[in-house]
Amino acid sequence: NGGTGTFSGNFGAGGGTLTIGDTLAGTINVSGGTTTFDVLNIGVGALGALNINSTMNSGGVNTAGTATGSAVITVGAGGNWTSNDISLGGASGSTASLTISGGGDANPVNAYVGNVIGSTGTVLVTDAGSTWSPNTLNVGYLGTGSMTISNGGFVSNAVGYLGFVAIGDGAALVTGAGSTWDNSSFLSVGESGTGNLTISGGGHVENTIGYIGRNGGSSGEVAVDGSGSTWNNSSFLSVGESGTGALTIQNGAVVTSTQGVAGNVATGDG
Repeated sequence: NGGTGTFSGNFGAGGGTLTIGDTLAGTINVSGGTTTFDVLNIGVGALGALNINSTMNSGGVNTAGTATGSAVITVGAGGNWTSNDISLGGASGSTASLTISGGGDANPVNAYVGNVIGSTGTVLVTDAGSTWSPNTLNVGYLGTGSMTISNGGFVSNAVGYLGFVAIGDGAALVTGAGSTWDNSSFLSVGESGTGNLTISGGGHVENTIGYIGRNGGSSGEVAVDGSGSTWNNSSFLSVGESGTGALTIQNGAVVTSTQGVAGNVATGDG
């Protein structure tokens, strides 16, 4: 608790808990070998920083556990991080961020960005070869969440949500040639809360079904802007399924689907 430490060889094969930034600020650098912990607590009551540039395996990841806690996680060149669920923003008033760059790779089971009421979580996936691959991705679960995919970064998941519950607020920006968000199942922009998706500068988003404003009381907006910017719905696209939805396509951008509907049910507005 407090200070800076470095793991540069195989460490923690027996599991256990690693806490960074309990009551004093702390930093851990993972720079060689394989590091393994059952639980990671980052930024419990102070600033906790974790920098991963080699292999790390962990169980659940809890960040920013109190209003005074904050977490900064980076996965850089050579970094390969496999974990159970990751929560970015674990208390009202807390902040947590994850940056994957330089070809780093992170693979949580599920991800919650802005996990609890009043928390803020941010994710940046940037540079060719940088990947983030949760199974289910919630941006703005109960709090405020944002995700940026840029400069050739790649995010893949089964199901994606922006603004999961009524008070959740989630936003995503996919920008730059080669930058991709691949949802193997459906993508919901404004599941029950507020969602915003921007695709620009040659960015690409892929999913089966696309919802903008899926459930009653939700609000979703999608803007696809610029030549080379694409949103491919391999099945159908619903704008204002049961909530309020808006779609803007401009400056040579392309949106595709096999079927499109606006205002699909009585409460829908698209």
